[in-house]
Order: sequence, then C-alpha cells, then structure tokens
Amino acid sequence: MSLGNEPTGFYPFGPDYGDVGDFTVRVMERIQSGILYTPYKWFEENIVLQLVPNTTLPSYTFQQRIKQGKLKIGDIDGLRWVQFNPKTMYSLKLVKTRNGMPYTLDNGLSGDSWETGFELELNYSNAAAIVNYLTKIRDFDIDIITQNNYFSFGMDQLSSGTYSTKQLGTSYDSKEIILNIKHVGFNQFVLPLSFYMKEKIA
Repeated sequence: MSLGNEPTGFYPFGPDYGDVGDFTVRVMERIQSGILYTPYKWFEENIVLQLVPNTTLPSYTFQQRIKQGKLKIGDIDGLRWVQFNPKTMYSLKLVKTRNGMPYTLDNGLSGDSWETGFELELNYSNAAAIVNYLTKIRDFDIDIITQNNYFSFGMDQLSSGTYSTKQLGTSYDSKEIILNIKHVGFNQFVLPLSFYMKEKIA
C-alpha cells in the first residue's frame, strides 16, 4: 500500500507509524455495500488490513509535540484533562443467613483495589507519542501524575498525586492487552485507556 512521499493525513496503522511511504499489507476482510443513494450510485467498502510482520516500514520522524494540558502518563506530559471513570473494588463479601440476617466478610484493606478508565483526546503529535510509548513499555509500571481535582482513582485516593500503575489498554483479556486508537477528525485522535493502581506514591 503506497501513500507517497507527501503527508496524506491517513494513518492506516496508527499515528506512530506516520502517513507516508509504503506498507506491506494483506487484505483480511472486504465487505462491499449495495448501491448507495447518497452519494448516488456509489458503493462503500469496509476493508480490514493486516500489516505484514517483519517487513520494512517507512522511515518516520516524530513531530515536535504541542502540549494540550497538565496530565502526565509515564514519560508523556502535556496531555489534556480527561473525565476519569474510577472503579473501586473493596475486599468485602456480603452474605445472608437462612433467616435473612446479613453479614459482611472483610478481607482487610490490603485486599482492596482500584482501576480507572478514560478517553484521551489527542492532537496528532501527542497521539503518536503516547501510542509509541505505551507499546514499548508493556510490562513496566507507569506513573500517572495528576493535578488538583482530577480524582483519577476516586475519592479514596485523593484529588491529585502520583500513582504507580499497570496499563490495561483499551481492552484486555487473559492473553493480551489491546490498544484501539481512533482518528476522528483532522488532527484529532481518541484513545480509550484503563489502568490498575498498584500504589499511590505521592
């Protein structure tokens, strides 16, 4: 797939791989629509491409970053404020006896855990930087640094601070962590992320 030598604004494999040059791909799926009325007599193609592993990728130079805010994830600062969606899991189990009396089994504070999820809205320079960073440090702890009134991991963990985390990606299962970034408009990307909090360190 040849994109030429001039910027196209089309990032088929993410902002960290750029929008110029030649990519070796395989068509994995192709679904064609019926004839469209708007625009009239056009057809729509839905194509899934797989980047062929171990092929030469186009050379790419990251642009100078334009900061959008004060959120910092790992080495990438200047990220825009996000709406955090914290999830607190207390190590409590509620049970009812046969006569309806409720009891609580408490495994202690050490059994409690916290996660958070959010959607990062990014310009191109930050999208390329954060995706490149997250894909290179898959097994390492990542510090998230927030400002006052962010409450990134809920009220229990205070409004700001430095949190040591493990990334859970856009989605995850027992075998893999997936990052799904969307190019939603000119110089606009959306990256849903979630993290597990290991500890609040500051």
